[in-house]
Amino acid sequence: MKNFRFQNIRKLFVIVPLLACVLLGACDELGEATCSFFTGDCSDPPINGLSASKAYEVVDAEYNLLTDQVIATTLPAPLPVEERANGPFYLVSVNPVNQAERKLELSGIGLYVSIGPGGMDAAVVLGDLGSYESGSGATAQLVYVDLEDMAVVDTYPVTGVNASNVADVVLDGDGYAHVFSNDRVFSVDLMTGAVTQGETGLSYAKAKLAADGDGLIVIAGGTLQRLDITSGVAMHEMDSPSGRDLTGCGPYNRGDPDPQELLALSNDGSRIITPCGDVFSASSLSYLETINYPEIYPEDWDDHLIHMAAYDDVSEIAGLSFVVVGGLYDQPVVGFFNPDNGELNDALLPLRPGHSNQGRFLFFSSDGKRIVTVILAGVYPFPGPSMRYTQFASYPVPN
Repeated sequence: MKNFRFQNIRKLFVIVPLLACVLLGACDELGEATCSFFTGDCSDPPINGLSASKAYEVVDAEYNLLTDQVIATTLPAPLPVEERANGPFYLVSVNPVNQAERKLELSGIGLYVSIGPGGMDAAVVLGDLGSYESGSGATAQLVYVDLEDMAVVDTYPVTGVNASNVADVVLDGDGYAHVFSNDRVFSVDLMTGAVTQGETGLSYAKAKLAADGDGLIVIAGGTLQRLDITSGVAMHEMDSPSGRDLTGCGPYNRGDPDPQELLALSNDGSRIITPCGDVFSASSLSYLETINYPEIYPEDWDDHLIHMAAYDDVSEIAGLSFVVVGGLYDQPVVGFFNPDNGELNDALLPLRPGHSNQGRFLFFSSDGKRIVTVILAGVYPFPGPSMRYTQFASYPVPN
């Protein structure tokens, strides 16, 4: 597989056959042919249910390691965005291998979702289209969901959080959900609905639940830090002792003027990785190493890196253990870090005929043997309304 810098050249190998298939009416065969971009041949197509698309756009998603299913919030498919304000909106649970799906209708747009550490429940923050276009000034709502029954347990207003300024949510295993606004965090007691403001000064933070369940690992304002949640309120516990500045360590997403900082937590909870390639211990936040390449993506890829995932110890697991996903124009790309040789390689995802694709989310399966992708696929018929669809796929991790 070639380095990222060759993607513009490789893109031609996708566009040309796509145009040919449209002109010649042979698009049925293109889905099979494009699998060669990933595996080198088509003897074992890497995508299950390539022709299956879901008639909605995924807003946020997490991977349930208990059931190996994607839990996601959705918007209706038609464009433009303003036409989708009335729903319907769903929380979906999708098996990426056989495409089996369960749905729960929500009363608003699920901007962020978090799966509880036991895999049996989830928290969803409902906001408005302000997170995409213009805000309404309404109060954000937290929906607590039983994933086994796909049923709403309760809904709580998150007092203090504007529906257009939601940044993230984390569900812990002790009866609290922690909702991040544009500058602070609020903890919601799932028994009483009481909302308590916690740490402030957290600029559009992204957070993960620490493996011990007692804290949140947060990246905000260029700082990696841990918030203590043992009291039910998220308060500052410590900064990373490394003092490394992670400002701008992430993609420009949804038209944000500043980079959206990201972090990935390995499936076993032991390692943290940032888009800058820095690796930290999840328990102590101590700096371990920097993955040996100048950047995960070249400078002109800032707008295209969307999501990232890691499987266990990045340094010691043989083979491919660190992944990012991005969409280069109409061709989504998955990048793999190989700790055996310290290189970042890439693979084009199969392009479904008639669709323009963008990378959206990517995860490792619970056993680390497969990667799961959530691809946003746009369909632009003429005449007729533009649509967006979602494809869920499961691939074997290449050797």
